[in-house]
Amino acid sequence: MPFVWDDFEALLLDDEEPYDEQQFVVVRKLHIRPIAAAFKPLPIPEYTVDQMNVLLRKFGDIESIEMVANKTSEAYVTFVSDRNAYLAYLQCKYSKKDGARQRFDVQPANTWEQPQERTNDASFQNDMDVDKYNPEIFALNEDCLLHMCKFLDLDSLVSLAYVCKKFHTLLHQRWFPNIRKYVLKNEGVRTLAKVRRTMLCIGRHITDLSYESDYDEEVNRTPKYLEVIAQNVGPQIRRAYLSLEFNRDDCISILKPMLQHLESLRVNDFNEDQPTYDIDFHALCPNLVEFEVNVEMPMIACCKPWSSLKCISVPPWTMKTKTFISFIKQNPQLTSLHFDLPETNKRIVAVNTYLPALEKLSIRFRSSITLVAKNFACLNGQKLSEIKVTDLSSEQIQSVISHLSTFKSLRKICVSMSSSNSINSCSESLINLAKLPHLIDLTLSYISFDGSTLLDIIRFGCQLGTLYIENDVLIFTDELISNIVEVCKNHRPSSSGALHLYLRKYVLTKLHVYQNKEFERYLQLKVWARI
Repeated sequence: MPFVWDDFEALLLDDEEPYDEQQFVVVRKLHIRPIAAAFKPLPIPEYTVDQMNVLLRKFGDIESIEMVANKTSEAYVTFVSDRNAYLAYLQCKYSKKDGARQRFDVQPANTWEQPQERTNDASFQNDMDVDKYNPEIFALNEDCLLHMCKFLDLDSLVSLAYVCKKFHTLLHQRWFPNIRKYVLKNEGVRTLAKVRRTMLCIGRHITDLSYESDYDEEVNRTPKYLEVIAQNVGPQIRRAYLSLEFNRDDCISILKPMLQHLESLRVNDFNEDQPTYDIDFHALCPNLVEFEVNVEMPMIACCKPWSSLKCISVPPWTMKTKTFISFIKQNPQLTSLHFDLPETNKRIVAVNTYLPALEKLSIRFRSSITLVAKNFACLNGQKLSEIKVTDLSSEQIQSVISHLSTFKSLRKICVSMSSSNSINSCSESLINLAKLPHLIDLTLSYISFDGSTLLDIIRFGCQLGTLYIENDVLIFTDELISNIVEVCKNHRPSSSGALHLYLRKYVLTKLHVYQNKEFERYLQLKVWARI
């Protein structure tokens, strides 16, 4: 549709004829006059046709440039579209108001010099402009445009939303509402302006947020980033991972409105040089269900009844045994617990005494800890379904596996040693572990055993669905994989499906037999990317 320039209606109509609302002239031809810099006593610059084309084509396609005879670089520039001519005029108009540097003075050419005659058929003119000057990409339907968006990253999508109203409406209505997770690292390449633009587009839709502050470079800018996040994230936020200096009052006060909505929170303080401090996360996050703390704080302020909390990972070392026992005693509703503190035996006894509903337990042992077997055996409760025991020493591994093989309710077990060693004498215990009636997921990391033991684990653990193996002693060959397939074929019931065996990538690269599609019915080899 052609534009009518209110400031130049007198120029758009022929002076010799009476005013007629049905008649108009489309302005596509402009008079361009270069001007000198106001702050320097320089002569008026001279431009060639090519130079003028380079400077003006940013407003749109140019049909022609005619230099005015006997004038210094003055020209008549005809744009393909009246819209483009109007943009060039507006740029000059607003540059004058703002006092910005101007290269040209831009005015419409006289009506008799316009390349298009007047017409009485406005509807025909409108249709012609739309068909001729609309970008061809908008001939595609919305589904095609959205399909193209799949090939763009988030930064490109945000930039695209600011290109025009069409993309802005399409992305805000049908694309951005589907973006629920956002990962932000406060670093130089992520400028504050870029983060603000992104959060304006997706902030109110985010349910999962990960923010990591770069202490070495951007720590002083952290509050500004947090302000942008807090201003744009809506009440639908549910999960967050935050890595920053939690002892800064400004950070806590900025995030407090957002923290009120969280159901899951992971916190990490990267600044280990700061003195120990304590934060009442119960007051900040009253609705938390999952809470993972990796902050050097005693958690005395959090030691109170927390009715919504179900899963917690307590901070290492700084939480005293007395505080730990008091905390779990006041929160018997906990179903998942992780700790890696000293005095492990006392804590295990307290867990068995005060957490009757516990289903998932993760313990990170220290090599210096002497495990009391009877204390570990007392965890054999009816509700415990998942257990993870890591960093075991060669002296602890035999006792732990022997006791775990008596936990009849376990469905998922992860056992890891602190480092790999020579073949140990726990092969029989590992086989007994695989015989647990409900066990479907087994992880054995840095526990050394031979290929015969692995075959027995698979043979007697016919109910296993997933098996993770990290073993520097056991060498996986095509022959061993073929033997595993035969065991799965002969000893696993067809209803249990294929066994998913996870190995490290460097192990899989040496194998060829797993590419045989016939094996996938019984065994599927996958890359183990767990840390």
